[in-house]
Amino acid sequence: MFFILLEKIIKIVNVKKRMKVQNFFLYLIFLFAFTGTLISIDIGFTIKPPQVFAILLFFIFILDIIRKKIIIIPLYNNLNPDYSENIINISIKSYLPFLFFILTILPSFMSETIFSEIYEPVSSFRMLFNYLFLQLIFFVITVYLNDKNKLFKSLKYLFISYITILFFGFYQQIGFYLGFYNPLDYVGFHSLFVDFYGPFLRISPATFANEFGEITQTILIFYTTYLFIYSKEISFSKKIALYSFLFVLISTLVLNFTRASWIVYFLYLISMFFMLKIKLSKRFFIVFFTSLSIIGLYFLNLETDIFNILRIIDRFVEFNDLSQNSASMRIITWEESYNLFCKNNFTILFGNGWGNAIDTHNVPLQLLAETGLSGFLGFYTLMFYLSKKFYHNIIISSDLFLKFTSISIFYSFLGCIIFDFTNHGIYHFGFWFIISIGFCLNKILNKIYT
Repeated sequence: MFFILLEKIIKIVNVKKRMKVQNFFLYLIFLFAFTGTLISIDIGFTIKPPQVFAILLFFIFILDIIRKKIIIIPLYNNLNPDYSENIINISIKSYLPFLFFILTILPSFMSETIFSEIYEPVSSFRMLFNYLFLQLIFFVITVYLNDKNKLFKSLKYLFISYITILFFGFYQQIGFYLGFYNPLDYVGFHSLFVDFYGPFLRISPATFANEFGEITQTILIFYTTYLFIYSKEISFSKKIALYSFLFVLISTLVLNFTRASWIVYFLYLISMFFMLKIKLSKRFFIVFFTSLSIIGLYFLNLETDIFNILRIIDRFVEFNDLSQNSASMRIITWEESYNLFCKNNFTILFGNGWGNAIDTHNVPLQLLAETGLSGFLGFYTLMFYLSKKFYHNIIISSDLFLKFTSISIFYSFLGCIIFDFTNHGIYHFGFWFIISIGFCLNKILNKIYT
């Protein structure tokens, strides 16, 4: 019934209006990428606005195929897609690594239910359903985000989504200290996940603290890359405002207390320092300013003990005692997942069932425990394919905006891969938005330069 109604609505509008409908749903996916967690609905599973808009866009996709507004390029056709204003071409070949990964995890569904004192048994089919929902969002984005202007607007809406959720997070934090907001009163509403570290709420509105750390590290990589790439284009007065907000973002990353995100952003800064063509005088200024800041913070801590108050040092000192903190739990789960992987010949090849070791907090070990060597190789084949494609984006892009986006995507993607050595990011929205944008960027660049 809904499908028929949607078809009638689209049939009565002209081409331009139909494209506006497509773009409307596309931009809503990005606008609610992060804010959607605040208004999610439990219907047996948690559904968020981006998922709803992706379903609507997928219905439009089906109608576009029926009306021949979308052409599927078969595998045997090696020609690049012939883009036009009103016709969208989709190459099946470019999606094969994604399909290959799904095929490599299917044998794990034949596994017996695992027995573990740490992990609770879960439904592999439910976890597959969650994963396929992410793939649906990825797919509709890569179909309809097909030009530079749409890419610019999509990134803008994604940033607005993050800013909105960030301000809400600071509202939670300030309200908590001033006594007019208690996040525990809203459990099950917009503060489904409340995580404290010492005297602080880990800033993570309506999502897991570590996942928000990954999101923030990604936004910081984009934002810092923008300041690097557009430094000559930005006026002095704007730079003051932009660098002030950079301080806000870095403060957010610190107060989120996700150590993996701290490490990722630090590695990104080092890499950018050596990769970009920066004048020697500017390099000297960066080194001098960084050294001065470190010395200043050192003496500030001596006088105020601020790092101990903020418990920043504690997050690293915890590694010295792995028996009484979150690091100890990770080591226990890593050992458990490795033992599950080695249980017998079948589990070595095909694992113990997709989704059964999600609490491993280490994606490589999680994949080995859940899907064996089959899924492990399938996933990292996909990651290698994407990293190669995203690096190629940097090489071929010459336009300033496209160069900025290419560099940001490449480092954000690598950041997520590194992040997932201590976390479980396969189901994270932010990870698949990065992949979606990078995939679309590659198609846009091929359209321009081939």
